[in-house]
Amino acid sequence: MKNLVIASVEKKSAGSIAGFHPRDTVLEVDGNTIIDEIDFSFYTAIETCTVSIERNGKPHTIVLHRNYSQPLGITFVEPPLKRCGNKCIFCFIDQMPKGLRKSLYIKDEDVMHSFVNGNYVTLSTIRAAELERIIERGLSPLYLSVHATDPAIRKKLLGNSRAPDILPQLKKLSKGGICFHTQIVVCPTFNDGEILMQTIKDLFTFKRSLLSVAIVPVGLTRHRRIELTPFTQATAKNVVDTISKLSDTFLKRDGIRRLFIADELFIKAAIKIPSHTYYQDFPQIENGIGLVRTILDEWKDLRPALVKNPLKKSAPKNIVIATSVSAVAFIRTIFSELRAGIPSITATIIAVPNTFFGESVTVAGLLSGKDTIRALRPFAKGAAHVIIPAVMLNRLNHTLDGYSPQRMSAVLGAPVTPCADMHDVCALFYKQSSVRNNDREP
Repeated sequence: MKNLVIASVEKKSAGSIAGFHPRDTVLEVDGNTIIDEIDFSFYTAIETCTVSIERNGKPHTIVLHRNYSQPLGITFVEPPLKRCGNKCIFCFIDQMPKGLRKSLYIKDEDVMHSFVNGNYVTLSTIRAAELERIIERGLSPLYLSVHATDPAIRKKLLGNSRAPDILPQLKKLSKGGICFHTQIVVCPTFNDGEILMQTIKDLFTFKRSLLSVAIVPVGLTRHRRIELTPFTQATAKNVVDTISKLSDTFLKRDGIRRLFIADELFIKAAIKIPSHTYYQDFPQIENGIGLVRTILDEWKDLRPALVKNPLKKSAPKNIVIATSVSAVAFIRTIFSELRAGIPSITATIIAVPNTFFGESVTVAGLLSGKDTIRALRPFAKGAAHVIIPAVMLNRLNHTLDGYSPQRMSAVLGAPVTPCADMHDVCALFYKQSSVRNNDREP
């Protein structure tokens, strides 16, 4: 398979000295077929090896010499993602409106991206030989979507009648020394109740191979094609109460917490966000577990440092802050405390209803530009700054519906500033270097 193509070679690196060129296709290392970058890294992790390549349609051989600490300096053309073949009844991508950029509709099921980037995969289409390869390469940890260990229920959730039983797969990985983080997207009436409890108990039989379990509520948009039951305050509270007890039981048994509940469920249930210690080392923060606690703790640490820091002469007097429905109560509390130290400022905090996906979607990362503009327009006139959550922007600085901060600013008639955290916000008012330097390391 000719899919590992060199994109660039750093000058004076081990790869450059050996003679690799951009556009070379790597075929084998010491006779071992190379499928992807992980294969290449695995087989070249020695002082000397022989690499078979194809250059301009002709075969070449390169002898690679390197010190263990010496980087190769080679980057590869990113291969196509392995696409997901499931039709999960709760898939968020299938609940998205039409007409967005194509990349938003890509569903991946790529083990390499699970290992490298923390993407969740189901293992529903993986073959035995691929499991062996994962073990041989030591691709640990992996991020695995389990949802249910009952085979019939899992097939129904995945919309895939051919999905294999995941427990034998997990046993094979565990026996091979592979550890895994897992997630369970809970869909009321499908995999809650006894099914959820059994799934969790099955996962905890893997002992130290199991690194964490995330309990995540199903996300439902107004564009969904399959009718699913949303969480209510009562059903969320039931899950939080039940799982919290089970989590504490495993914590007492194992000495470490590995069962975590998503922030959304605590908020929906109107239950206080747990303390910092609940989240251990925050293994599931990319899954929305511990984000609110991180914000609250960051502000708690940052606030005392502000007392000794002078305000900027250019500090804005009138700001408007856009936030999500889930976070608005926390943000209002933080800004009331911030204003106590800067009584001259006026801060208007707006919770942006999500009409783009539907108002049951309440997180900042899924806010659209149009919804944000609609909510802020009555308050933005005359504002020195309009603050939006940076998480609603992609790496190209655009919202889901293609709005940049500059475009939003032009529509609102006020400067729009994305802020990733309270450090960014406070830098508008205080000397940024002073704020950063006085903040303790996490």
